[in-house]
Amino acid sequence: MRRRAYEPPCMVNLRQIWVAFRNYLDDYDSNYPDTIIKLKNYVKSKTILKCPRDMYGGLNVGDTQAWGTIVSYFYLPDDEEFRRILLEKDPQHGIMYCLLHGQSRITPEGLATDSPHYLTSGTVLRLRLDGSIERVLVNSLCYQRPGESGISRVRHPWHLLTNVRPCPPEICFGLRDEWQIPCPFSFF
Repeated sequence: MRRRAYEPPCMVNLRQIWVAFRNYLDDYDSNYPDTIIKLKNYVKSKTILKCPRDMYGGLNVGDTQAWGTIVSYFYLPDDEEFRRILLEKDPQHGIMYCLLHGQSRITPEGLATDSPHYLTSGTVLRLRLDGSIERVLVNSLCYQRPGESGISRVRHPWHLLTNVRPCPPEICFGLRDEWQIPCPFSFF
């Protein structure tokens, strides 16, 4: 199956997760759940937590272990300051995203030792606060600190949840815009 053919069923799953999210907000005076696990009683079928492109047994390893079922999607970071600033800068920000629709260098061994955020690049499906789903291109950013030879490759959650740039320094601390360099070809 072609890569784009997986997007519609993934979008259906994200939309169903949004319904569970909205029901949670209705019950908890519009307070966001701190983790996706809080939606457990609102999800009718755990199968909506799995993207059809997830061949890894749960790309989101932490939530897969917590739910006891395959979870492919990533939710907002559990950080009140991050969420407050995100809502302030982008009132219709993303609440969840799928990394599986772009390029990938994920191997089962790599997934166990490295974040999928650093092993994927390109297209992301983003579920927004209003229930819409956005197909966005979010490539890795590369940074090199002055006087250092090492290069850091980053796909920060800020870049995955909003199109607002630059990332506020209090959120993306340690990643100064002036340190950004073109990513070497080998990074994707």
